[in-house]
Amino acid sequence: SQYMLGVALANAKPPLLNVAEGEGWLTKSAAQGNVAAMRSLGQLNMFGRSSPDRAQAEKWLQAAADRGDSEAQHLLGVLLLDAK
Repeated sequence: SQYMLGVALANAKPPLLNVAEGEGWLTKSAAQGNVAAMRSLGQLNMFGRSSPDRAQAEKWLQAAADRGDSEAQHLLGVLLLDAK
């Protein structure tokens, strides 16, 4: 599945680590409605980069939260509180 491949690539240890490719697979899966992929993209943008992308983290966490993902709701709250 696209989600599983994306998570594996984004979280692997070198030399298999390929965050960009993992993000691509997660994005494809999220575009098909996979809520876990949406949350994972939010987490990747929030924590998993040398320079986090808050706007992308918020976009993906909001999408997952809107679909009832409680972990995404929590992370979105943390992200928004941290912005203040």
